[in-house]
Amino acid sequence: MKYRYIFLMILITGIGINSFRNESLAGQSKPREKLITIKYVLDPFRTFAIEGTNLKGVKLDALTSELAKYKAAHQDDEFELYAEVKCTPEESAKIIKAIQNAGIALKHYWAPVSFINPKAKPVPYGSGHEDILKKTVDLMFSVNSPPTARQIELFKKLKKDSSIVDMVTVIGKPDDEVGSGIFIFVYNLDDGTRVLIGAPDLNKPPLYMVHVFKDGRKDDLIKK
Repeated sequence: MKYRYIFLMILITGIGINSFRNESLAGQSKPREKLITIKYVLDPFRTFAIEGTNLKGVKLDALTSELAKYKAAHQDDEFELYAEVKCTPEESAKIIKAIQNAGIALKHYWAPVSFINPKAKPVPYGSGHEDILKKTVDLMFSVNSPPTARQIELFKKLKKDSSIVDMVTVIGKPDDEVGSGIFIFVYNLDDGTRVLIGAPDLNKPPLYMVHVFKDGRKDDLIKK
């Protein structure tokens, strides 16, 4: 009888300890996953960076290896891609593949224009992230620019070797960006005509700048 009592007490105590342990474990929350932003940036142009880290200036051919090393040290984190740079659908597919090859499944991927995934419906990501509802041109030009130029005379006064970024400090932000392979900035003038500025790189002079008349005629502003 004595031994039965001892055995029963041991059994009850063991159940109590296990119950307490299970309750303690249940009360512990899992480590919160961080949302890491991979950025396809304008500066250095067409390179990748991880926001808030020293990982910057990564070219596409090195993206998989660099992200794989980062992922190995941040197993519990989730990742998103934010693109400042416009590119073709073919290039965007290469970017996504390079990220996937690093073992990363993107939670969100979005850009100023829908070239990464036209069917994606981006959502705001909270504090520290830019508003995805901003226009493309607002994301590309952070300078304190003057009002957008509405008269052709101001465009004719631009230095033709100026970069796009420098030009914006004179003529203001464009009304729209409509390019596919390169940037094509649109300025709508008061007389109903338009100025189109084409450039692959915001930090270099444009490839062309033309004044488009209502009847379709074009005046090359760079050659003048």
